[in-house]
Amino acid sequence: MKSHLAERLQAEHTLSLKDLITVEDTLASCAVRSSYDLKASLILAFTHSGKTVSLLAKQKPQCPVLVVTPNEWAAKQTMLLRGTFSMLVGSLVSSAPLLQKVLHEAYERGMCKLGDTLVFISFGGAIGQN
Repeated sequence: MKSHLAERLQAEHTLSLKDLITVEDTLASCAVRSSYDLKASLILAFTHSGKTVSLLAKQKPQCPVLVVTPNEWAAKQTMLLRGTFSMLVGSLVSSAPLLQKVLHEAYERGMCKLGDTLVFISFGGAIGQN
């Protein structure tokens, strides 16, 4: 039998679903916070669905976000979000060649220059596992 105090404590500490913070929210928040702390000129977000980018945009980063995705729909959708620009790629599987291509594109678009600090985010861990 529960004591009155135990019931009261349980009632006060009941969380609703809206109170829960997901891992994805935490990673997006950390990426944006890192961009502020490091004075980054660009956040590179590798995503299939675009969820990564919507969570980043919700945090209102100071620098632009370059969305790298193989999904044309996600590329178009993320263009509606504040401070985001998209880059459509064939696949997110090949890490080194993809990263070179993305960095070159960001440089060509004037989003970064040599010596700038960039923040990378991909919820799948490695770029090829997103």
